[in-house]
Amino acid sequence: MMTAIVTQGSTKLSRFPWMAGIAGLLVGLAIVWFWRDFANWWAIEPYRSGLTYAMMWGDIGWDLVSPVVFGQLVIVGFLHTLMLPGQGKLPIFACLLHNQPQNRTFFSWILRAWGLKCGMLAVVFCNVLFLKYVSFTTLNLYISIINGIGYLITILLALLLVRDAWRLSRSSSTSLSQLRLPLVLVLGFQFPWYAVFALHSAREYEHMLLGWSMVAAMMTGILLAYLVTAWLALVVRNMLGEAACQARRGQFALFSAMVMLCVTGKILFIFALQILK
Repeated sequence: MMTAIVTQGSTKLSRFPWMAGIAGLLVGLAIVWFWRDFANWWAIEPYRSGLTYAMMWGDIGWDLVSPVVFGQLVIVGFLHTLMLPGQGKLPIFACLLHNQPQNRTFFSWILRAWGLKCGMLAVVFCNVLFLKYVSFTTLNLYISIINGIGYLITILLALLLVRDAWRLSRSSSTSLSQLRLPLVLVLGFQFPWYAVFALHSAREYEHMLLGWSMVAAMMTGILLAYLVTAWLALVVRNMLGEAACQARRGQFALFSAMVMLCVTGKILFIFALQILK
């Protein structure tokens, strides 16, 4: 995680990018302030319909689930990840602009993170051996711990970006943190609540095959959202050019860090309130 990357260029000193940090703080606070609006304005009808099935109220069987429903569940995963704050999009942008990996390498990170997310869900809800007898409350505790670890790693990633922004203000040829492992862990240690709800309901009504089929559709939508985000990040990097990205690494790093700290702070606040209840 702490593997160093040496930037190319001179050792000319530059000022700490305070304006980028202030801009990131303002954007982050705006996202926190308008959180409810972000959560509602984009929820189109296919998303709402798919979410109804994802929640699986009652004993739903295969006869009530058509192929259209699985398409709607893909939309649920895609839109929820792409449009709602705190779903790992900014770490993807920050990692690409900060470390500037090769395209194939970068997309392999995304696939590994998505595979880790699927694997963690499978481990928690595998419903074999002793896990078959684990209570609803205990499963929620496992999920809360995993999500909490993901939030803490997000904070760590943001702090690494702040440190690198400070280093770049001291010297443009400084070593930078490698964000590959934090990015994979941040994306992998985030359980979408609708997938968790679907698996809980499937477990209760003993429809695990149906539940996992629905979750597979949701996870496909999440992967598509990650890939679209990565593609947009590549478009931004290509539009700016490699030289401009390297010259503004410190500004991008501090801006991204401040937004991540605001959004993750909001999520941790909600997370703490849920635990206290």
